[in-house]
Amino acid sequence: MALISCAECGQQISDKAAACPRCGSPASTSSNPIRDSVIQLEKALFDEVQKFSARIRELASFARRPSPPSAPPSPDIPDQIRKLAKLKDDGIISSEEFEAKKTELLGKL
Repeated sequence: MALISCAECGQQISDKAAACPRCGSPASTSSNPIRDSVIQLEKALFDEVQKFSARIRELASFARRPSPPSAPPSPDIPDQIRKLAKLKDDGIISSEEFEAKKTELLGKL
């Protein structure tokens, strides 16, 4: 008894086996082991090319997606406090409103 490679999946099987126990492919009846090896290699390469192609398609799809919009720049907090102080000085907002908003803005620093 000798071991041969399954022409379909490449697993080593007995030369007496009627079919490969792994994939069920009928055992090769070919008397040309070089031809069988070439076929096996071509199938393995084809599978690798298919995987590689799928990965390229995945990366290309990812590259085509628009990037998420960046967050708008936050306004300068000290500048906002200065503007609030002017509104308070002009009597547009109360001192309590100014202090509450200033505290809120300073908490963001």
